[in-house]
Order: sequence, then structure tokens, then C-alpha cells
Amino acid sequence: QREEKYSLEHLLDLLFRKEIVEKVQVQDSEITVFYNENREKLFTKPEQFKVSHILIKIETDTLQKGNSKKAKQAEKKALEKIESVYQRVKKGEDFAALARQYSQEDGTREKGGELGYLPRGRMLKEFEEQLSTLQPNEISKPLKTKFGYHILKYTDKKPSEVVELNKDLIDRIKSSLAKDKQREKADDYILDQKKRANYVFNEEVLNQNPDSVNGDPWVLSIDNQDTVKFLKYRGELEPYKQYLQKDDLTLEDEKKLLVDKISLFNLLVLAARRGGYDTL
Repeated sequence: QREEKYSLEHLLDLLFRKEIVEKVQVQDSEITVFYNENREKLFTKPEQFKVSHILIKIETDTLQKGNSKKAKQAEKKALEKIESVYQRVKKGEDFAALARQYSQEDGTREKGGELGYLPRGRMLKEFEEQLSTLQPNEISKPLKTKFGYHILKYTDKKPSEVVELNKDLIDRIKSSLAKDKQREKADDYILDQKKRANYVFNEEVLNQNPDSVNGDPWVLSIDNQDTVKFLKYRGELEPYKQYLQKDDLTLEDEKKLLVDKISLFNLLVLAARRGGYDTL
């Protein structure tokens, strides 16, 4: 049974390769059009700011969060601490040294608070708003985010940059477009196979109370081949009810379940055999 299962899965891989993958082509002109249409959105690096910061967290526990007085006291304490550090920076003390001494972010403290280059549009909104007002090497006033209170310093800015259409990017775009085309062609192929198939339902079994059915009779035959047995069909009934948000399924619901989901594997196996792929 395991050997047969793997054999059939391999057969469907072959069917997909022959009927979908090998029949999909992406032209150079399509790659160029996609690049030009999406150059600003997908292929332009935003300007980046090289930023360092000092973070003072607002130390609150679960109990304090429910106590507005204690929460305000914790916030006041954090604000006073960041203000004292800010005054020392303004007087000329080394920003990196103060970050190593006072910042409460483990990941950047030892690096003097350095966050590296942060791209516009992908950083904290409060950071982006503040950095837009600063000149290189200027220190921000304390600002609050969801993480606590920060002081920012940015030392460099890289302008936005368009990624050129090089070989690596061409290959990536081609692969992406091919996958989109394959997905669309696969949907069309499956729909075509469903339309061509002759379905016969064992309505005598489908109309019975599932608890009263004995054994494992067939419930769906495709092109004169019994493909779905009762036990597999029964196992899909409850999930399908939940999917449709129904307490009970009509006979048409059950037939749709059999055609669209449960029999799909067998339908494609029959298609592969019709195409002669089982002899390859």
C-alpha cells in the first residue's frame, strides 16, 4: 500500500510537470513589464538612517498595570531617568558610553546603542517622525514608544536606491511569474478535468444516516471506477459542516464535497493514466 501510494504521488508530480510546468513560458518582455510597473513599489530601497538609541523601560508588572497610580509613578521614574541622561548628552558626554551604562536594551547596549541602518517605512512610527526633524549627529529629545523612553542619535543617511534589473533579479522575477502562471494553469486544468469526468454517486448510501451504514461501500464513481469509499467520505463530513457553518448538509453539499475535495487525487490519477504518464 505504501509503495502504491508513493507511486501515485510520483505519477501526479509527473502529470504536473508535463501538463503545467513544461507548458508555461515566461517571455523576456513580461519580465521587463513587471519590473517597470513595480519598480517603485518592489524594487526601490527606501532611504535609511544609521541610528543609535538609549532606552529606559517603564518598569511595570501585571499588578501595577491595573493600578493607575503605581503605573503613573513607574512612568514618571522612567521619564526622570531618561531626562537626566539626556542632559548629560547635551553637555557633551559620549553618547555610546552613556548607552553602554544606562540603556536597558540588551541587544544594543554593548554596541553603544547602535541599531544599524533603519529603512524609512519599516521602523517605529515615533522613530521615523523624530528622525525626519534631526540633522546628522543631532540628539533627539526623549520620546516615548511602546517599549519605553528613548533618546535617538543618527549619524548617517543612505538615499533611496533603485535596484537595477540584473541577472539575479531577472531570475527571481521569472521564477515568481512562472509560479503565478503555473498556479493559474493548474486551476484551469483541474477545472477542465472535472468538467470532462462522468460522476456517479451512490445516493442510496449518501441518503442514509451515517451511523447506520455498514461496511465501507463506494460513494463516488468517476468514469466507471469506484474512487471514494464511505469511511473517507464520512471523515470529511464534520469539518465540511464547520467550513460551511451549517448544522446539516444537503445532498448537493455532499456531492460538491466529494467532487471538489475528496475525489481530487483520484481524478488526477485517472487524468495521468489517460495521458499515458503511468507508462513513463
